Amino acid sequence: MMDVTVIKSGDGNPVRRGAYVLDISERKAAEAALREQTDALQRFNRAMVGREIDMIALKQQINDLSRQLSQGSAYPLAFLDADARR
Repeated sequence: MMDVTVIKSGDGNPVRRGAYVLDISERKAAEAALREQTDALQRFNRAMVGREIDMIALKQQINDLSRQLSQGSAYPLAFLDADARR
């Protein structure tokens, strides 16, 4: 990263130039690694959420079948009703 500044006199004429240089190679590499890790975690999270949704759907089906057999719900899924009321 480089920045060059023109230093002017009181009447606005350029007098000097000041330059600032900073090596940000390590920072860029760390940012790239962090992006890769974030992407991997997001993919993992999507997979886990999808599986959890599938499991809830299966439990709902089991509960429906159990009720049809007059056995009551096998899985407590009251939290779904609470979410629907919000």
